Amino acid sequence: MSDNETPSALTDRQVRFCQEYIVDLNATQAYIRAGYAEDSADANSHRFMGNEGIKAYIQELMDRRAERLRITADEVLVSIDKMRKATVKSLFDGEDRVLRVSEWDDDFASAVNGIKFTKQKSAGSTAENPIYDDVIDVKLVDKKGATELLGRHLKLFADKVEHSGSVTLAVTTPDMTLEEATRIYQDNLKAFDD
Repeated sequence: MSDNETPSALTDRQVRFCQEYIVDLNATQAYIRAGYAEDSADANSHRFMGNEGIKAYIQELMDRRAERLRITADEVLVSIDKMRKATVKSLFDGEDRVLRVSEWDDDFASAVNGIKFTKQKSAGSTAENPIYDDVIDVKLVDKKGATELLGRHLKLFADKVEHSGSVTLAVTTPDMTLEEATRIYQDNLKAFDD
């Protein structure tokens, strides 16, 4: 399928949902941005994510994007790992002097989320002779978040347990007839099909 083609099995709004989903991976917001009702977004977006056609098209869109960016899953994981390992020690030289930003190594620099340069009155400053120190406030990326991303990739956390196979339910009470138990069993099977 070329970049401009969309699956014929999906409606225009379902295609739009898929396109919106890969923006921020938020199914509820993608559902709303695709033009669906906000009041049913939570439930229906979850249902959409279970639709095989939608899942396949989302994967295709993500694969296309990865190809355009020429990025692999390994590169993403290595980048996240570098962010996780970034340490403030990289800000200083061997004599504990602060390095200039241009002297930071690329791994550390990529883990910096923000820099703020300010001036602050020095401890020896007086009203007659104000002395100011340069202050650099460096904010690193969320190391806990980076570690969690790697942990999720390695499936170290059990957020969701997936089961496959069949399930047999038996619901009986002492005063239930065989016909009543059979009816309840068949109703339960219908619920799984819906």
